[in-house]
Amino acid sequence: MNTTLKNLSLCIATLLGCTALSAQTTVWTGEHSSDRFSFNNWSDGVPGPGMTGIITDARVEIGTAGEMNTEATVNFNGDSLLERNSISHAQFNGVLNINDSTNVNITEWRAVQGATLNWNSSGTFGLAPAGNSSNPRFLIDRDAHDAVVNVHSGFWDLRGNTHVDSIQVDAGTLNLYGGLLITNNRFKVGRGDQPGFVNYYANAEIRAASMGTFHDSEFNFELGATLFLESGLLGSFGQEGFEWLRDEMRKGEGSSIHINGIHQSLGPTDDLSMANFALDTLELDGIWYNSMTAIPEPRVYALIAGLFSIILVIRRRMK
Repeated sequence: MNTTLKNLSLCIATLLGCTALSAQTTVWTGEHSSDRFSFNNWSDGVPGPGMTGIITDARVEIGTAGEMNTEATVNFNGDSLLERNSISHAQFNGVLNINDSTNVNITEWRAVQGATLNWNSSGTFGLAPAGNSSNPRFLIDRDAHDAVVNVHSGFWDLRGNTHVDSIQVDAGTLNLYGGLLITNNRFKVGRGDQPGFVNYYANAEIRAASMGTFHDSEFNFELGATLFLESGLLGSFGQEGFEWLRDEMRKGEGSSIHINGIHQSLGPTDDLSMANFALDTLELDGIWYNSMTAIPEPRVYALIAGLFSIILVIRRRMK
């Protein structure tokens, strides 16, 4: 009986020890001269599954492509810098929180299966010091169906690569709640064999050379959101930048374009002026863009007006 109790106690202690280990926090010390994301630069070793790593006001260099596949929660705080000093790609999984005024310089950044990125920094995602490459600047991997990227602020400068796409949302979900994202090549959502999902909110801004949605992907507009695509025309509105969207909307219920979750469709010969968008053309930083703002359809205006009327009636009766 005593042996059984001892064994049980040992098992419980082991489990508690594993639980404590999984809840550990390790702090970046930067004591190793290379500043690499390595064991020697952490108070309790590189953060692993279930652990939390905290980096504050420090530079961290990614030495290998898979170095940040930690399955941990890693927080970059203050005036930190995450940098890959190579044109080679860097990937990550686990939860990565980019906070405060942290900057990220990576030529090709990939979110893989199990990745969550929360960008709450006023800083910039820019090129690595080594320069550009022939691959997309940001990619949610085709197998990363559970990946979620939340951008709330800052500047994503995805220009500089020579690939046909600056950003590829091959799977998973990209939520653009705020901030500015600029590409000099295509913004691609989905691929030939699977969808990606982009939710575009009014406080965010996308400026792209062009755009494409593939294989049941969804590009969801919040009312009031404006998309800027290069026009190819100097100061006059044309269909060049928005042919993908026009063609998608002509698919009716098969369209990948949604406004607040409601399908907006065009007739087979209708152009975009028939849809619920305000169209314009303007120059931003030396480039001409066609702009398209999602606006409520007439019945939505009627609903809003009706709700205001009801509120007024209720307030009068309360008085």
